[in-house]
Amino acid sequence: MELLKFLSNHNDDIKKAELGNALKNHQMTAPKIQRQLTSVCAHLTTKKIIAEIVRDKQSFSLLVDESHDVAVKEQMTIVFCYVDKIGCVIERFIGIVHVKNTSAKSLKIAIDAFFVKYGLSLTSLRGQGYDGASNMSKVLGITYDLSQALQRKDQDLLNAMQFVQISKYRLHKLRNEDTCFDILLKEAYDLCKDNDIPIPENMEHNFGRTKRGIAPITNKHHFKVELMYTILDNIQEELNNRFDEVNMRLLQCMDVSTNAGFTHVDGIADLAKKMVEFKKDVAYDKVFLLIKLALVLPMATATTERVFSAMNIVKNTLRNQMGDEWMNNCLVVYIENEVFATIQNEDIIEHFQNIMKRKIVLN
Repeated sequence: MELLKFLSNHNDDIKKAELGNALKNHQMTAPKIQRQLTSVCAHLTTKKIIAEIVRDKQSFSLLVDESHDVAVKEQMTIVFCYVDKIGCVIERFIGIVHVKNTSAKSLKIAIDAFFVKYGLSLTSLRGQGYDGASNMSKVLGITYDLSQALQRKDQDLLNAMQFVQISKYRLHKLRNEDTCFDILLKEAYDLCKDNDIPIPENMEHNFGRTKRGIAPITNKHHFKVELMYTILDNIQEELNNRFDEVNMRLLQCMDVSTNAGFTHVDGIADLAKKMVEFKKDVAYDKVFLLIKLALVLPMATATTERVFSAMNIVKNTLRNQMGDEWMNNCLVVYIENEVFATIQNEDIIEHFQNIMKRKIVLN
């Protein structure tokens, strides 16, 4: 209310419709109305961010972190990182979700539910970054080091390609050495025990029910050959498709030294913007795709930390009973205020009007 009064004193358009000048039954000051308006604003803001990613078919990475709020409730923040049409790396806060605990299982369930809610596909996901949510970092495994290396600000293309080759070698080693499977199996056992996940008692026992005419397989064969080998082969195939010999040589041999605009390029983030500016993203489309993939691989989670700083402002000791949805809506509008400022008032009014039947038609 204090903010509304302040705005009315500094904006004549707001003052015309503010409190005393508005109808007594149409002042929009009830807590329920305020929550509905904020919900609409947050929905349209998030929808616009996701629409940009989907419309331009952008690959993106997922940044996740967790912390507890002032009410000691575990909150998981979700941030998307992608490269826009002009080659700039963009990080957008998408939402904050309450989780029962910070186990890998709980975080995965929350992330899956979030993707389903907004109709997102995991096929466009190219990287994952976890800070405080360290339980999920085990999912990245070997590719985690590659993600860290490629996102260094001072990284050059030749070094980036060397890290790709190292990751390919390590994946090949994990695929072909039995000791690597034994180590991974022990880590999986420990993770299952910590999260009360049922595990086979003996890896040499037959897996599932034996079917007539089909030779039985052991639990070890199932997890090693049918699961681990399949996953590793898919990862290696994806790396080979994205970073094959032709693409690697293109990255190493692309000559931009004759263009004065590339003289003072500072890192691959700056290179991406320069390629778009000078239309090199069209001439070297595969190179530009590889650069975008490298840029969206997560390194730091500073954005998620800023979200928690904002959370402590929005939900403080005086508002410690604030609900999860109400807090999320406030944070989306507060943090992504630049995107929110581009949304037309008419769209907000239309969505607000459609929530429920109202006595007065807004205009």
